[in-house]
Amino acid sequence: MRGRSSVTIARGRLVLYIATAVAFAASAADFAGNAAASALGNLGLLLIMVRLYILMPVAVCRAYKGEKRWLNAEYDYIREFYPWTDGVGRFGWMLLVASVLLQIFLGLS
Repeated sequence: MRGRSSVTIARGRLVLYIATAVAFAASAADFAGNAAASALGNLGLLLIMVRLYILMPVAVCRAYKGEKRWLNAEYDYIREFYPWTDGVGRFGWMLLVASVLLQIFLGLS
């Protein structure tokens, strides 16, 4: 069902793979520099990007306005093999929001 969009999926995943590596490095550097609030934000971004990495075939299917059967097959595959994906994304958003609140209201770096 993927056919010609496989290249787009692979490119999108490559970009997200590099972005997650950068977010991990930034988070580690912030933790090492005692900037815990900023590190939590970078860790949250990392988790959000992990979710997007897993959902890349769904995003490509929607961008190409793929047939409904293809979209449902991608969702079914993700639900079966990656049931933790939604939880990881939600936890990433919680870390990101907590980081922003810590930086705004408590002035932590």
